[in-house]
Amino acid sequence: MIRNFLENMALKERSVTILTASFALGAYVAFCPFICCHTLIIILLAWLFPLNWFVMLAVSNVINNPWTMIPVYSSGYFTGEWLLGGLCGIDTQSCNPLWVQSLNDTLYHYTGLHGVAFWSFMVGGNLLGLLLAAMLYPTMKPIFTRLLQKVNSPKSV
Repeated sequence: MIRNFLENMALKERSVTILTASFALGAYVAFCPFICCHTLIIILLAWLFPLNWFVMLAVSNVINNPWTMIPVYSSGYFTGEWLLGGLCGIDTQSCNPLWVQSLNDTLYHYTGLHGVAFWSFMVGGNLLGLLLAAMLYPTMKPIFTRLLQKVNSPKSV
């Protein structure tokens, strides 16, 4: 299944560099904390850079979908809490914008959870996305190189 997915992406793009960059940026967008803006971010990235929007959208939606949304955003949030609160010693609750307090009040009323920190969510999601993209680029480039060679090679009869 994953192999077919990668081969289909390779058929859509002939440049290994563009395919790999699109794949890595799609993974970044999946962890990007701007909820409901992922498609707009992909369109913007594809417009600004010569990237394959289909690959970015496919990778983003495979990683971040309704079944994986909570683990993806939670991992970003807890990474931000660890970095800002744990390592840097910042009180993330005191740095919240004013509108987050009403969100926290509503969240506490319905779920019993208290104290969502806006900056932990923003910093952690972006950091995890960038780290994942940075790890995926050198990992996927040789894989896509072999796939494109296989796809572009003449078939022996």
